[in-house]
Amino acid sequence: MNKIDTELENKLSLEDQHTLNEINQEGDLFDLIRLSFSGNGAWLTYFMYLIGFAAFFAAVYLYVNFAASTDLKSSLAYAVGIFICVFILFTVKILGWQNMQRLELLREIKRVEMRLMLLAKQPPS
Repeated sequence: MNKIDTELENKLSLEDQHTLNEINQEGDLFDLIRLSFSGNGAWLTYFMYLIGFAAFFAAVYLYVNFAASTDLKSSLAYAVGIFICVFILFTVKILGWQNMQRLELLREIKRVEMRLMLLAKQPPS
């Protein structure tokens, strides 16, 4: 906390201090994951996880067939399929992390808006 935050808290009423403390509580990774499964964009999160699970199970299936194959042509086909599934998994994970970063940024913007509203509510000194 810096000097401005300390001065702001000293000028706020008890109720406003409680509200500000609730806003300043940061969530951990699991809070962000839970947050991504709610709201307007929840369908996108569900869809990404569905695609991720499907790509994972397809990669496992392709790997089992790759290990059991005897000729070079089918081994190469299975290897390319595994590569595509891994690429899809990486893409889904990157999009999921970007979504969580977006949600965290929105949370920070709401914190700043609340601080500005609390400052505007205070009489000038």
